[in-house]
Amino acid sequence: YAISQVTTGDTINLKAGTYTITSQIALPVGISIKGQGATTIITSNTTLDPIILARSTSEGVNGNQTISYISFDGNTTTAKRAIVVNARSNVQIHHCSFVNFLDNAVRMTGQTVGYSGEPTTYATGNRFYSNSIIDCAKDTYSAPHYDATGGLEIAGQSGMLIYDNYISGGARYGYGIQGVTNGGYFKGLKIYDNTIITNNRFTTGAYDFAIELWSQRGGVEIYRNRLWGALDFGGYDTNDEGGYGYAARVFDNDIGRDALPPGGDINASGINIELGHHGGLYIYRNRIHHVEVAIDCQTTSADIDPGQEDIYIYYNLFYNLGLTSGAYSGKALTFNAEGAYTSTWDDIYFVNNVVYNPTLTGRTIMDCEDSGNTFTNIVFRNNICQGFYNAVKWDYGTVDGLSIENNLTYLVNNLHNLTGVSNDVIQNNVLATDPEFVNPGSDFRLQSTSDAINAGIALGLSFITADYAGRMVADPPEIGAYEYQE
Repeated sequence: YAISQVTTGDTINLKAGTYTITSQIALPVGISIKGQGATTIITSNTTLDPIILARSTSEGVNGNQTISYISFDGNTTTAKRAIVVNARSNVQIHHCSFVNFLDNAVRMTGQTVGYSGEPTTYATGNRFYSNSIIDCAKDTYSAPHYDATGGLEIAGQSGMLIYDNYISGGARYGYGIQGVTNGGYFKGLKIYDNTIITNNRFTTGAYDFAIELWSQRGGVEIYRNRLWGALDFGGYDTNDEGGYGYAARVFDNDIGRDALPPGGDINASGINIELGHHGGLYIYRNRIHHVEVAIDCQTTSADIDPGQEDIYIYYNLFYNLGLTSGAYSGKALTFNAEGAYTSTWDDIYFVNNVVYNPTLTGRTIMDCEDSGNTFTNIVFRNNICQGFYNAVKWDYGTVDGLSIENNLTYLVNNLHNLTGVSNDVIQNNVLATDPEFVNPGSDFRLQSTSDAINAGIALGLSFITADYAGRMVADPPEIGAYEYQE
């Protein structure tokens, strides 16, 4: 009734109370809705998909509207979604709570409706912030995988900001933020200062993605998030077609669980890098812990744009990697073409990281165990490595140009175990030496007597200027993630 009475630019103010919606609400452009917070509840006793529909029939329409301070209740997953926004820009959803929806709390796409691929006109200026989502996503088994939805589902966005949200899977096994619908497609997307908690079935074919994004087109940044679940880059190639100077940056995140995952054939990783990657992927100053594999690089299908290049992993802390059962189970960086597919990897840098297990329980820090990969210019430099059977291991694939330089190892059986490698440079590594952390396992700064001080080699990468703590990198740098200061 209120929508029928207002005009563009007006705000509908909802009083405290419970509004039980029985038929879908079509929200015109320019109309905002504001409640009183926890005391304003919108729910439904029917299978609405969604309760509020803000849909335009052509891309790039200026929505110019806000939905805020409302508590949405899916009525024990009776309703499928609370809000859907299609093909609209400048829509803000903030200070709302969502609980117990079947498929998603919110879906926001730049595309119109249905599967339409990359939009001709991306949605711009959309915001999703200061919201709470609990138990609003699911996964269902469809052999050989579980297909999951996300609490927040997005696609076709340019410059979207997602920040200061709390997203929890609740009792179910869906994802947190999912950018797969319509093939994804994102430019200038920023996801920051969120807490996202997902559950892991710890079984074959199940995943626990806190954030899953497909088809980055430049300028994507993911930072300062606490993720109990993995970050996954997939879809139809990640690149910098938008001209931002980088495809994606991942920094200052805390990724991992509170305890090691169990054994068996499970998927428990920190960051997944799938399919094609071009234009620069930068992963730095992250803490990744209590997962089996910190960074898992995969080729899971015949790429739309084959190949992965310009991936830089630096000044990160990787610790407590592996499984509770089975010796030598943890990895920091692994390459896997998944058998049937081939891929090329060029200019991959793994430098100035700390990779730590308290005892010799890890498998490898960097490895390739799949014959479908060809590598050029792989750099493993200035890393502190502790508690792994091998630091660098190549069983399959071919490598033209591998640098293993100025690394420090402790409780590591083999610095390297290489097959199919040519033009390698292996020098100036400090072996079987305690790095002398300030507090092993929790504080990876160096004591004044550490052999890692001034023992690194210049990286030759102009964009790396600061260590994990933001201190200026000296020449020569220290080995590890921290520069030493009195």
